[in-house]
Parts: sequence; structure tokens; C-alpha cells
Amino acid sequence: MLTKEQILANIENDLNSNDRAWKVVVEGDKIIADWKWMDATFFGPTDITKEVKEFKFIVTLLDNGKWKELDVSSENETSIGKGGFNFNKSGFVGHQFNKSFTLGLGRNNQTGEVGIQAFKFSTNDIKVPIREYLKKCGWKKKGLF
Repeated sequence: MLTKEQILANIENDLNSNDRAWKVVVEGDKIIADWKWMDATFFGPTDITKEVKEFKFIVTLLDNGKWKELDVSSENETSIGKGGFNFNKSGFVGHQFNKSFTLGLGRNNQTGEVGIQAFKFSTNDIKVPIREYLKKCGWKKKGLF
């Protein structure tokens, strides 16, 4: 079994890659995987909407060879059009399983591409690789959630 210090020292190099849209950073005893999975401006017949959606998977390594998890998601939406100016912000902290697919005419603000934009997201895209990594290191998840 790898120690907590060994995991924290190596996980960024072992899991971060150009093939993944999300990145891992270490803060103290926490492994934080962060994914801004949508940053787009959509053009509708009567309005323009900017949407930013982000998901963080936070794993805290305990001293007994176990870890605990927390999900944090946020959504910001700003639109202007026929109905005026609207701003909505929402967030979630807890445990969730989420899959989402968004398709629309607009601009991907991360790449600059304009046209039909598609955004796909699943919490498992982040959770599964991190859980498998920790299990391979000899660690176990604490409790059900």
C-alpha cells in the first residue's frame, strides 16, 4: 500500500494528461479534479446566452488508508435578448451522479470555434479514474458516499 504522502506526491503526474479535459491538483490532504466542461455562447433566434458549467471532484485522503469524496458543481448563465437581461447562478455540494449533453449554435469560448457546438459530461469521467488509481494504491473508500 502506498502512503498518503506518496499518493499526493505522484497523482498529478500520473493522472494529468492532454487526453483528459480535467486536471488534478493537490491541496494539503485533498486531491481536487476540476473540469470546466462547458464555456460557450449560444445564439438563439431572440437571444444570446453565455453558459459556464464546472464540476469538481474532491477526494480527501484520511490517515487510515481510506478516502472520502465530495462533488461540487456550478452553473452560470447570462442572457440578453427580447426578454431583457437575465443572470442565473446555481451550485451543488454533496454527492451526485450526473450525465449531460448540450448541443447548439454558438461559440466554444475555450477553443474559439464557431458553429454547431456539442458538450458532453459525465461525473464518472472523473470519478472512475481517480477511484481506480486509489484502489490500485491499496486504498479504500470510506462509507457508502
